[in-house]
Amino acid sequence: MVTYELELNQGDSINVGMLLKEGGVGVNLTGSIVTFSMKNEAEVEFNIVCAQGGTVNGKTYTFEEGGITVPFSAVNTVNANVFQGKVYAVKAAVQKTFPSSSTYITVKIWEAI
Repeated sequence: MVTYELELNQGDSINVGMLLKEGGVGVNLTGSIVTFSMKNEAEVEFNIVCAQGGTVNGKTYTFEEGGITVPFSAVNTVNANVFQGKVYAVKAAVQKTFPSSSTYITVKIWEAI
């Protein structure tokens, strides 16, 4: 069975909290513009500007602790498919990518019934 980091339904509008870390420690994102970008095999791409702070597993993290919220809208979830995503944090023209390795955040959008 394939597992995905995020599973959403087609047409969902939902806020998803994330915690960005480097070396196991939350990254201070003060002054950064953070975007979640995802693309599928058909090259359908969405770039979602993230909100400051996020809740992960019931714990709320500030932007200074690496917390973000990805505000998925029905526009972002219109295509039932598997997407690969990364988070980009840009501060003073310097970009940091999460995850920093060659892996992606996989997002499965299930078809509406």
